[in-house]
Amino acid sequence: MTPVLNYGLIALLFVAWVGLFTVKDAARVAARDAAALEQQIAAERESVESLMTDWAILNEPSYLQNLAQTQLGMNATDARQIVTMSALPPVPLNDTREPSSSGTFLASARGYYQYPSANGITARRVDPYAHWPHPLLRPDSGR
Repeated sequence: MTPVLNYGLIALLFVAWVGLFTVKDAARVAARDAAALEQQIAAERESVESLMTDWAILNEPSYLQNLAQTQLGMNATDARQIVTMSALPPVPLNDTREPSSSGTFLASARGYYQYPSANGITARRVDPYAHWPHPLLRPDSGR
């Protein structure tokens, strides 16, 4: 073989060796980064599980009831606070505003009534569910 060919093959071998070393080093760095990411994913999953446990504890009805009583002063609904719609008098819905072009509406247990509007048209809309009991919470004025 000629010396030029020998030197060329040695140079090619050296370039291949450097390339192989570079690829091996890049693979080692990628494996280290992958292991770090797997550890981070495991830590995040553990954190999510911990947060889910905390969420379940905080949404427990007895805890929420205790919190509502101690922090907000709320108590259970008394039977005197529940009434039906038929026990309530009709209430004008827009007393404080000027009459609109569609007239004034009153709400009652029997439906919604519209009084005559400015243009003289009288309309009545009936609530189809007026005969159903509608419980409302009414503040207890005795306490």
